[in-house]
Amino acid sequence: MREILVGPPDSPRVVDFPEDPGTAWRLMRWIGLGLGLVACADLALNLFPFRVGNPQWEFGTFSRVFDSMPLATMATLLFFAGSVARGSKWALRAVATWSLLIGLLLLAALVLYGLNIPLALRAVTEPVAATGLKKAITKALIQGTVYPVLFFGMGVFGWRTARRATARPA
Repeated sequence: MREILVGPPDSPRVVDFPEDPGTAWRLMRWIGLGLGLVACADLALNLFPFRVGNPQWEFGTFSRVFDSMPLATMATLLFFAGSVARGSKWALRAVATWSLLIGLLLLAALVLYGLNIPLALRAVTEPVAATGLKKAITKALIQGTVYPVLFFGMGVFGWRTARRATARPA
């Protein structure tokens, strides 16, 4: 199988890259940071103008926030993985703290979202629209449950790893 994928062991490589996994992990951290900036801008634009207390705003906004979390999750994971691989305690602590904070904010958003579900269900009387609304609610509840668990997991793992790690340059 190896011969099919990369050629026979004695065949020359087309390009010979020096083996430096540290460069790849550094690149992952930078890509994670860049994607994180884009994700933060997206989340901030979803939340602006801030109208907590308005049920329609809360319901629609938190649905959009949950829908935009894949980019933020991937960005955090890339930066997190690069920090673990590079052994950067300060970066690992920063991303672990960030993860715990995002997990808490997502839980708060889930609670506010959940409080608006009965109001949203009462507002829709047409069966087709009600079915679509129930699907959207189910999707948001799944996302609103899974994402905090992922972020809390990264946060706890990050702090535990940073506590055991020895400091190396970033």
